Amino acid sequence: MDLGRQLWSTYLDAHAAADAAPAVDFPSNTVLLEYVWGFLESWRDRLPIVEATPYGEAYEEEADAALTALAITGTTSSWVAASAGVWRVLFARATWAVAALTLEDAGGGVVKIPLPTGATREVRATAALLALLGGPSRDVPSVWRTRSPSEILQALPPEFPVWKQ
Repeated sequence: MDLGRQLWSTYLDAHAAADAAPAVDFPSNTVLLEYVWGFLESWRDRLPIVEATPYGEAYEEEADAALTALAITGTTSSWVAASAGVWRVLFARATWAVAALTLEDAGGGVVKIPLPTGATREVRATAALLALLGGPSRDVPSVWRTRSPSEILQALPPEFPVWKQ
């Protein structure tokens, strides 16, 4: 099981109401994008520091730990002490999620993340974010991680499979 699925499962087991579990739906790419943008908006004050911090692979493990803490506690409060490098990795993953969701949507593809229909918007958004940032956005090839997603997307051939399902 990949980390994104583990985080998704851990979070929903702990934070979704028991009666929300049986019925699931698959939100549209647009809804998933709204969830990611909401996450990015929530730490706008850190953006200047994050953008000024170069990507460092050494922070990947700490970023995974930050996502794991979110899955367990349901809050990002432990992230306050995280280094700029960890925030930069999380920002890179969120940016890749935005790029991939946008490309999938433009190409008619659908990213499928099952979410409990009876859960609150916050629970659904957090579960989706954990699945994305711990899964496909984490698996972007390492040679691309230091570049911005817009630089990479401009260089890709149209048939390139950006999103692994």
